[in-house]
Amino acid sequence: MEIAIFLRYQKEYKPPEDLYNRIDKICEQQQIPTAYETKLDDPLQRYNLFLACEQEFQHPITNSVLYSIRTISDLKKYYRKHVSNITPLDAMRSMELPKNLHINYDYVRFHPVSAGTHIDNTDTLFNGKTAFPKSSTLVTGLKYKKKYQGHVQENPFLEDMLKI
Repeated sequence: MEIAIFLRYQKEYKPPEDLYNRIDKICEQQQIPTAYETKLDDPLQRYNLFLACEQEFQHPITNSVLYSIRTISDLKKYYRKHVSNITPLDAMRSMELPKNLHINYDYVRFHPVSAGTHIDNTDTLFNGKTAFPKSSTLVTGLKYKKKYQGHVQENPFLEDMLKI
């Protein structure tokens, strides 16, 4: 099996068992020789072939690899690759990891007010002091704004800088 390509913006793609036969059939319909070294130089021929493959496999050829598909062999190699939409962190959940490796999947983000360990969040870890005094926690994604509270960290050296 080929190494899975990780692309978040694509649907998952698993190559079919009869991939080579289906590509050969498309090539025959397009009147293109099915030999591996057949060059795809004609732009109209390339467009029609790629469009037919996209419709057949429900998997488009991304713009970033269009230039690299120069032969039928390159086309078959592209469609042979599995595309996964699972993040590497989520993929590790189902892996068997070494005994000396532990991954905390439910991590805690630091916030000086809500870093508490109690339900009412009045008690804060380390008295609300952060290990990164100049770094703010900005939550920019719409999905995570509801889940995580961001904060702007005040500059601890501002008073010293303003003294004349």
